[in-house]
Amino acid sequence: MSFIIFVIILSVIIAIVKAIKNEKQNKKKVEKFYPTSAPYTVYHVSGLPIAEEVQLFLYDCGSRILLSNAGNDITISKSKITGVDFAAAKGFNIQWVLTIHYNSDGILKTVALKGGAELEKMKNILDSSCGSNHSIDL
Repeated sequence: MSFIIFVIILSVIIAIVKAIKNEKQNKKKVEKFYPTSAPYTVYHVSGLPIAEEVQLFLYDCGSRILLSNAGNDITISKSKITGVDFAAAKGFNIQWVLTIHYNSDGILKTVALKGGAELEKMKNILDSSCGSNHSIDL
């Protein structure tokens, strides 16, 4: 029984160390984008050409936002963002979904990301820097 508890504790410690290492490596990699915010850890829900539940780091980079992990660097220009929604996610864990609406070559698109309540800060950043000066014509 104590061996099982030891293995569980060791697994948790390894997962935490790996997450910290990934975040540090990602911070170094994204320096070329000149981030103006700390990374927000998010998980892809929909809208990107990557699998669901893939962990990403979301950054405010002045005129654009950046979604980054070891294999991806995806940017969305703030001038193309038409709106941002923030709502509680369904499920047992208290998580939040940040939905970013943007225009890409005349096509309205959406990216949904899941994360913690700190994502409300990114919503506020996007609302103040790009949300109110855009309109959507349907």
